[in-house]
Amino acid sequence: MKPGFFVFRCNECERFFGSLTSTGNIVCSSCGNSEKTVLVESVDSADELVLKVQKWNVPAEIRSELETATIHQVSASWDEEEIDGRSIMSLIKRASDEEGILTLQSFTQELEKSGKSVAMVTEMLESAEYEGILLRLTRSSWRLLQ
Repeated sequence: MKPGFFVFRCNECERFFGSLTSTGNIVCSSCGNSEKTVLVESVDSADELVLKVQKWNVPAEIRSELETATIHQVSASWDEEEIDGRSIMSLIKRASDEEGILTLQSFTQELEKSGKSVAMVTEMLESAEYEGILLRLTRSSWRLLQ
């Protein structure tokens, strides 16, 4: 198998996890099992590995529901303005670059362009992070997960 990043499924706890090797002693990061793991797929980068593991660990029957629900929950947490879930997701996507990276500055600028208040920018982004829409990379940057 070519070198890369690998997604495994543990048949003991039924969770997915990543590894930098596909051979040797592969140990589940959730339960510690090393005998009942199955290679699911390989990817080319660590970033892609993180996204694949996250995706695989969400039950298939709720993946689309989860995206809609988290958008509505984030929208409900911003009572001061009439911003619906689709608008929030649209703002986040427009502020993200082609690799799905969002910065505090780009999101603030997108809010200003849309005529929305920037008073609670940090809280908005933290809420989106908490709901699983964004993954924090640094103090002022996130990766769009959905």
